[in-house]
Amino acid sequence: MKISTSTKHYISLFVIIALSGIYIALIYKGIKNRDIDLNTVSKITSKVENIGEDIRYGSKGRKSKVFFIKLENLQKKLGKYRFSKKYEDLVNLAERGEIVTAYYVENSNKRENVNIALVQLEKNNKVILPKSEYEQQKSILLYIGIVGLLVHSVIIYYFQKKFNKVSS
Repeated sequence: MKISTSTKHYISLFVIIALSGIYIALIYKGIKNRDIDLNTVSKITSKVENIGEDIRYGSKGRKSKVFFIKLENLQKKLGKYRFSKKYEDLVNLAERGEIVTAYYVENSNKRENVNIALVQLEKNNKVILPKSEYEQQKSILLYIGIVGLLVHSVIIYYFQKKFNKVSS
């Protein structure tokens, strides 16, 4: 069965528009995570059981080196992922037995051993890991979405221009 040129055109156009929708969703999520209100995320004040670097097993079977902090009254480890994979400064933020306050986004995924949505960490009422690092990391979605949307807009424009020449 041979597909007509106009059917190919509409299928391609649908795929491009669907991908643009994904980029719009990324932009929305990036904007939403740019300025997090600490009153809207989970908070726990507890003793540090353990702190260091660990391998995180993600929901899709991916492994990555992350910083983690295990608190007494929390079942799952909290953590942070950095593209650079350099965590020496974070490992020295607190020691076992110290009381810290952690702000984090809940993660109900049972497969993940470390919840890398640690937003902010405080010790003795002083911020030792600011939320700005989390916000900056999450705002990358905004930039990916904007660039992707622009690229797809250009592709749609040239695709439509080419199709109009062929059909004329």
